[in-house]
Amino acid sequence: MQFQLEMRRLELAAGENQNNNNNNNNSARDQGQFRVDLKRFPEFKEKDNPEAFLISFERACNDLQAKDEEKMVILRARISGTLAERYAQMPEDQSRNFDMFKHLIYTRFGITSEQLREKFRRVMV
Repeated sequence: MQFQLEMRRLELAAGENQNNNNNNNNSARDQGQFRVDLKRFPEFKEKDNPEAFLISFERACNDLQAKDEEKMVILRARISGTLAERYAQMPEDQSRNFDMFKHLIYTRFGITSEQLREKFRRVMV
């Protein structure tokens, strides 16, 4: 009888550990721990158009439901050259702000909001 009770206790403990592992895997992303297949995101090379790259990157993030704070973590692994230099120049407290990064890149390459509006209008006509 004692043996059966001990076996049942071990089974329950094993089931509880399994549930905890599943909960930990599901909540890992919520705790800032996430895994990403970087191949699913575009990679910036110096010859690439930074505007097109940022649009493509943002769409990939949206498709994969990346949270705002995850975008810059992913982006750092996919940029080089001028974009990496701009990222390195960002203040530490802004280094996870994708919108700030995008603004800096657009400013660096002279991409203005008026130019973007004009492009949008041309596409819509």
